[in-house]
Amino acid sequence: MHEHKSMGIHYLIRAGILAGFAFYVVKLVKIDKLQYYIVPKMIPYVKVTSIVLFLLAVYYIYLALQSTHQGDESTECDCGHAPSASISKNIMMYGVFIVPLLMGFMLPDKIMGSEVAAVKGMNLNVSSIQTPIMPTAPPLADDREDGVQDDSFVAIIKENSLIPEDRLATIEDQLRENDTGSSDQMEEALSSEDKLDALFPTDEYTEEYGDLGKQLYPKDRITVTEEGFLEIITVIDLYRQHFIGKKLEISGFVYREDKMASNQFVISRMAMTCCAADSMPYGILVESSRAASYAEDSWMKLTGIIGVTEYDGVEIISLEAQKIEMMEAPKDPYVYPYFGDFADLVQE
Repeated sequence: MHEHKSMGIHYLIRAGILAGFAFYVVKLVKIDKLQYYIVPKMIPYVKVTSIVLFLLAVYYIYLALQSTHQGDESTECDCGHAPSASISKNIMMYGVFIVPLLMGFMLPDKIMGSEVAAVKGMNLNVSSIQTPIMPTAPPLADDREDGVQDDSFVAIIKENSLIPEDRLATIEDQLRENDTGSSDQMEEALSSEDKLDALFPTDEYTEEYGDLGKQLYPKDRITVTEEGFLEIITVIDLYRQHFIGKKLEISGFVYREDKMASNQFVISRMAMTCCAADSMPYGILVESSRAASYAEDSWMKLTGIIGVTEYDGVEIISLEAQKIEMMEAPKDPYVYPYFGDFADLVQE
């Protein structure tokens, strides 16, 4: 009988753990902070899971009551499922579940910010992480350095196969018929679509990024929204030379590192793929004369001019701040990968 009472205690402990996790999910739903830990698309499944956990807890309570009322003979079994008699082993086994559960109830539910970013490392060169290396895009007329030959645009197009060969051959044939064929005339003969194809080269992995770049390129002001945050800053970083001088509007929290200059900070967001454990910080370096006055983890909406700078030996995009508005952290502070049509990310 003593063994059955002992087993009943184990059932009650397990019921308590299962019920604890179920009620913890209910608590997060009630205070509207479940999105701090998992992506929104997973929330319905977690809610259903909490119901299953609660039902399992009720079942274990039933087993506990049964074990205390049944005699030794009626419940004896040689299946070898009895828990260890060692108190220390049981404490360790149940502690794996009880300790994090208690921490969840006792610790405040905080938005991940600078502390997590410092541990995981801020990603300022997002294109190197999100996409593979692609062919070199030709320089714009305004970007060409002194000494670069006049045929640089067409030469790079041909060298990197940025425009289909049959299209280039057609244009060259038309120019020969008119007894022309200089590089300048060749460039003029290219349509605006041809030039965009050349400015935004793609490979099999980056076709959507190139198409998005073509849509963003004509705009003087680009707004980075929560939906498509990673995709838009990836395009700007990937084709950075073609977005220099354009205005960018973005929101996020302030992050800084010790090696940054006094006029620098990073405007950042935490990106989550599935849950808090896989979250990663992404941001853009900002330069502002008032940079030191903005506290870490404070949230802002910033409008700045896109530029390029070098940080920690790597070329990255930067923003020269023009307008900064402080704001409260949004209800859902994280950003997520976008799986829809990239064309829908472009605001009119």
